[in-house]
Amino acid sequence: MADYFGQFVEIYRQTTLEFGVADIFADDSLDIAERVGSFVLLMNQATLGKEGNHVNSVLVVTPPIESTLVFDQLEIERTTRAAAESLFKRAISEQEQNWLSKFVTVFHTKSLGISSLIEALRSVPEGSVAIVICAALYRMDSGQNTTSLPSPPLPEDIWIPHLCDLAARSVAVAKERKFYLLLDTGESAPQRPENYKRITAIQGCGFFAMQREYDSEKLIAGHIANWKSLTENGQLGSAFASIDALPAWMDSHKSFLKLQLMESIVPDEEILRLLHEEESNIRSKADARAKLKLARIAERSNDDQLSAELLTSAIDGLTSAEDLLLAADLAKKLGEFMLAEQIIGRGENLFPHSSSFLDQRLRL
Repeated sequence: MADYFGQFVEIYRQTTLEFGVADIFADDSLDIAERVGSFVLLMNQATLGKEGNHVNSVLVVTPPIESTLVFDQLEIERTTRAAAESLFKRAISEQEQNWLSKFVTVFHTKSLGISSLIEALRSVPEGSVAIVICAALYRMDSGQNTTSLPSPPLPEDIWIPHLCDLAARSVAVAKERKFYLLLDTGESAPQRPENYKRITAIQGCGFFAMQREYDSEKLIAGHIANWKSLTENGQLGSAFASIDALPAWMDSHKSFLKLQLMESIVPDEEILRLLHEEESNIRSKADARAKLKLARIAERSNDDQLSAELLTSAIDGLTSAEDLLLAADLAKKLGEFMLAEQIIGRGENLFPHSSSFLDQRLRL
């Protein structure tokens, strides 16, 4: 597990922590609760501004309960205690634990709309700190981004515009209410230069990322255009050979990368055979988004049974508006209308101000 406390210390040594400003933090590791606990502990020890003011409290803002990305009060208290005991190399006392419990509060937003998050931030008291978990999941209330996606698109091309809108609006709240804000994206640092430039140009908002020895996102971003070009020119074998030549630490990604390339070409018997081979290799490791992608490939390959099975297993783990809309479309293509109703209902709960899910419902 990463030494989050140590890395946070090194990052904040390079700047002056102040109330009324914000930072965006990029890290896509799954141990979210552990890094939040380390951050809470650091804020407990830190002083802000030139006057050296102590932080009064920390508000941990998490996605709504329906998202399944829920971190409750007890879990954050547990990881904060673990970080403290690791730092001090001793068990903390009951009195210290009680003090930490009062220092941190976990709050769930009502939805994944940006307005819901802004509403939550307006309750942060002056002299405190707020950390927003999975900030890249929040969407503009319209649910639409009018910016056209580059080709080939990267996942970051979807969430960057929404995050930048969120950051600009939330910085204004932090400045007005005089608290420090950290937006934890839950995603790796942007790899496309224009996305990096955009996310680092928000006034009153800094940016930093967790340093990793092996960065799969960066490696994939450097190859994806070539793989897509080879695939579109009928050289799927060459694209697969390039993927196989990636370093050994990328082995767990290779099967899924091959399957992603299949979506851009017309399915045939050979692709269907390979789909079943690769599906059996990676299914046990696939998260909800990967299962959705596998389900879409299976549908394109005319294996509706496999597609429906994968889609059903993915639904409860889907949290982004874009993934839920794709899932609803797929369910309708498969004739699984009860499943489509379930997916749309989940989307409406998480993104109540988005017109896209109403449009989906009207087309059922």
